[in-house]
Amino acid sequence: INKFFPFWEKQWNIKTAGKRVRHFCNLVEKSGFTLVAFLDDTNVTQEAIRKWRKRRETEVKKKKRNVPQGAMRLVGDMFRCCGIEVRYSVDADNDDTLAYYAHVDGAMVLSADRDFLRYKGASYQLFKGY
Repeated sequence: INKFFPFWEKQWNIKTAGKRVRHFCNLVEKSGFTLVAFLDDTNVTQEAIRKWRKRRETEVKKKKRNVPQGAMRLVGDMFRCCGIEVRYSVDADNDDTLAYYAHVDGAMVLSADRDFLRYKGASYQLFKGY
């Protein structure tokens, strides 16, 4: 999300975020890869709830919100407008959902989330930047 709504910018700009998503999608298409976006729908697991709560508490203490409310839905809509399939993880932690599909499909994962290192025996490659 920070790639599209960078926390270091003074204000969030929906048009700029949309341009960043389109640029990313164009890069992926030119590279010959198929992109599928996996996004959290709700915080249903205890782990996700703890992470979410800790982030919100930190934002309150620092008096700074790093991403706009509803950013996941906004970014999902931006990907969808670019013709990208968007999958929302509803009943499980999104990391678990994405890792499962990547393993089964023999896909690659693009994420800076270190949680993907916890899956032993996974067949996917993990990339943290583009």
